[in-house]
Amino acid sequence: MPKFHHLNAGVWKAFEGYLQRQVRDEGMEAYIYASCVGNQGTVNDEGKIRIPTRCWKIAVLLKEGSNDLRRINASTRVIEVEMPNNETNPPGWPKHRVTVDRIERLTRYDFLAILPNRLETQFEAKKDTIVIG
Repeated sequence: MPKFHHLNAGVWKAFEGYLQRQVRDEGMEAYIYASCVGNQGTVNDEGKIRIPTRCWKIAVLLKEGSNDLRRINASTRVIEVEMPNNETNPPGWPKHRVTVDRIERLTRYDFLAILPNRLETQFEAKKDTIVIG
């Protein structure tokens, strides 16, 4: 996914670092979906490598353990971000938090469909609001 340096080395990297710290320091497991959408031109003359307009990531965080699907409950943390792929992203990845519903509309994919409907609906409509210090 070709990303502008300002995005890749800025808020995107900060979010990845946050997730890595959750796994390393907090004993979490992270299940991650990530990609980009849109087209703002190409990297090469052949037009085969498109530059996306927006990049997104969905992270499901669980305490380490087994039988993950059974351990997902209403208190499971799901974090979703969507960021413009440009040179002007404001600092701080929490400013880019969105809902799974937003990313589903953007991508036309159905994420978290493996969950019971009650949990899927809850997670898809709720934006992560935990304060990041």
